[in-house]
Order: sequence, then structure tokens, then C-alpha cells
Amino acid sequence: MCGIFGFVLLKPQGIVLALKVLSILETHQYPNEKNPVGGHGVGIYFLDVEGRESFIKVGKTNKSPTKLLAENFLETKLQARLFLGHVRWASPDFLNTVAFKECTQPYVAACSKHLRIISVHNGFVENYKERRAKLRLKHCFESEKKGVLIDSEVLPHYLEELLLGKVDVTEALSMLSSRLENQKGNTIGMLLFGEEKLGDCLVFIHHGRTRGLTIWSNSKGEILFSSRKEPIQQVIGEFLRKHNFKEKVSIGWKESKHLNPTIFSLPPSSTE
Repeated sequence: MCGIFGFVLLKPQGIVLALKVLSILETHQYPNEKNPVGGHGVGIYFLDVEGRESFIKVGKTNKSPTKLLAENFLETKLQARLFLGHVRWASPDFLNTVAFKECTQPYVAACSKHLRIISVHNGFVENYKERRAKLRLKHCFESEKKGVLIDSEVLPHYLEELLLGKVDVTEALSMLSSRLENQKGNTIGMLLFGEEKLGDCLVFIHHGRTRGLTIWSNSKGEILFSSRKEPIQQVIGEFLRKHNFKEKVSIGWKESKHLNPTIFSLPPSSTE
């Protein structure tokens, strides 16, 4: 299972700071935990202060994937208000894919000009092949470029198809959530950028046991989330206290818990 981290803020933060959180998350491991949270790959998505999108991914290498990715930002002061990050620890089914950046997250579903979904996922979707086979529209899957379909990539495309079928966001998330019930564990965070009633929002779904999930927000509508609290507290704990962030969701490692689909509207300036 993997680790996820991200934020939607009014005041931009440095990408270097965000990567420091991911670096700690990548190596985080409780004393009785079999594997670290990451190490098999890393990926980030962000919107800079000019509103330009960036996707950067790195597969498993001889060194830390997160440190390798961070080398892109050593001489930059690039900032972002909106950020999604993922550190990968591959499921046994996908160990032969860890070298491929196409098999790392975040994944994007943008098969229509009316909607974009960027997704980070921690867990394993047991029925992903069945879900893929039932998609009716034409979809482009990044992982299939390497001759394999990663379970995590099916999720945003499945939600995309529901929303393009005129199902509203709340109902679509409930439908996706129901498809993941009675599985071992899944945590999903998704950014939705859509026209009219489709949103712009950040949404979460969680079932069962995963690496964990904590979501913080404040009265300004800012949001921050992570699979683990420790990297957040170590790097930006003072920032959370200064800006009055409160825990809205707290699910620990190995804690079996159900979270109803949760929707946060994006502050307008976060996407400008």
C-alpha cells in the first residue's frame, strides 16, 4: 500500500516544502510495520501561481524516487496553491511495474473536454478488471502503454463516466464508494475540475484498512491531507497551528473504518 499527501491553500507554498513532506512519508514506517510507505515510485501534480499545470513522475531507481524528483526543483522557488502527491509501494500483483513512471500516480482522467479528474489512491481495487471492462466510453489509460493496467487508474475513469452520464457528484461518489465496499482497504483522494454542476472540488472515499488518512481544514476552506500525521507535524505543524487547521478526519494505520464520500469545494483563488 502507498501514501498520499496534498493541499488546497489560499496562500501558495513552496514545492520544495511539499517534497520534503513526501520524502519523509516515503520512508515512514512504524516499528511493527512490514514495509515503508513508499520507495517504488513517486508522482506529483500541482498548479503554480500562474495557473499552469505540472505532472512529474519517477519510477523505482537505485536511489530514493522522491529525492530524484526533488532534483528538478533544487534551483527554483516554484510555489503552488494546489498540490497532490503520491509515494508508491506496489501491490504484489504489480511488482514487475515499479520501474515505469507510467505506473505511478497521480492519474488523470480527461477523456472529455468538460471534465478533468486527478486521482491519488492507497489500497488495492480487487475488481478493477471487471470495472474496466464495463466502461462504455473511450478511455485512455497511461499504464496500458506499458502493457499492464494498474488498478488505481480505473478509479478516476469510472467516476468520469458516471459524471459524464449526468449523475451528480454526490450520487456518483456514492456509487463508486459502494463498488469498493467489502474489499480489504482503499483510500482515494480526487480533484474534480468540471463545468457547471460538476464542480471544482476535492473529494475523498475510504473503506477498510490502509496506510491511514488524516484531513485537516480551516474556516477559510483550505484543506490539507496525508496518509500519515508524522511527516505533516514534522515539516508544517507550525503552519497548521498558525492558520487554525483542525482535524476533520482521522483514520490510523490498520484501523478498519468507513468514511462516507466527503466533498470539499475548492477556494476560488486556488485554481486561478
